Amino acid sequence: GAEDEEDQVLTFNVSTQNSDLFSEIPVLDESSGNLSYKLAENFNGIASIVISLSDDGGTENGGVDTSEDQTFSIKIRQVNDLPKAFSVYPDIYKYAIDTSTFYFDSSRIDTQMFFRLPYQTFAPQEQLDTLLRFAWEKNDSLDVDTYPTINQDTTFMLYYRLEAISDSSNYTYVLKDSILFNQFIGRDSIFVDVDMTQPFPVYLGEYIFDESPYDTTAFLDTTGVFSYRWQVIAQNYSRDYLKDDPKNLFISPEDINIDVKLPVANMSFIQNRLYSEYYDLYFSTSENTIDDVARVWIDFSQGTQNLYPQKMGDSLYHIASTFIDTGIVRYNFQVRDEVLNLGRSEDSVFYQILFPEVE
Repeated sequence: GAEDEEDQVLTFNVSTQNSDLFSEIPVLDESSGNLSYKLAENFNGIASIVISLSDDGGTENGGVDTSEDQTFSIKIRQVNDLPKAFSVYPDIYKYAIDTSTFYFDSSRIDTQMFFRLPYQTFAPQEQLDTLLRFAWEKNDSLDVDTYPTINQDTTFMLYYRLEAISDSSNYTYVLKDSILFNQFIGRDSIFVDVDMTQPFPVYLGEYIFDESPYDTTAFLDTTGVFSYRWQVIAQNYSRDYLKDDPKNLFISPEDINIDVKLPVANMSFIQNRLYSEYYDLYFSTSENTIDDVARVWIDFSQGTQNLYPQKMGDSLYHIASTFIDTGIVRYNFQVRDEVLNLGRSEDSVFYQILFPEVE
């Protein structure tokens, strides 16, 4: 300014239209000209900064005491933070598609939970597998530092990966990958229905992305021998293709065994050598079965017999019976395994009485 204004006191005026982005609003140091500020946590966006310089000379006689505004922007980029914490729902039998698909073995020290086939009172010719539902809390559909009413960056998406692990295997089984949060708008939970009999992608050690990470697949044990725990990973990039995505992992505290194999039986006929209409029939089952529930339906051309085979061991049954008619005889043997899956085994024989020819 003019020489007669050298004694005037100068002041920088700093303002912003988006003060929520700062925990300490911008201040300009008058001696150095440095602008200092402190960002608010978990906010991002564009702050418009307006700076002007004023003196204390006043505006009398047409004077001017404030310079023109100088405006510029500070863009605060978002950070890919760790997704918010969430909880898994370990009691999966409580939200099962079919509650009869769960069996609890209380004979063990720790009651073991089994996923099985739907309970049947009469075994159909074909039993379809029921899907097993997994569910967990949907906590925050957005990255923690993204608030769309203020922030300007593109919203980070949120993906989940559902996995199974077991002490009996070094593999981690990927039950479902790239589960996108916005498939569950208006819900407070994420859920996935899984066919447990299919082959699953697996990996060893730490999950590392590449263009084709699932070269190896493997089946879970579906005979009920091994226990599994399930876990959910939340992250902001599908399959972590950037290889640096922070993630949250939560493991279900409950183990589950999967037994969706039906018991089947081989039938062995032993015909009486003296009286051809009499026979013994043995049923050898593929696994241990429970007592006193085996039944066999024997269909003749003129009717049906319903018998209760005698159990002779963990996997052996027997009947002694009689052919009451000639022709095709069909057998339908049904028995339950130790988790009450009801298996069906069928076989047939042709019975005919032959007489010697008389010359």
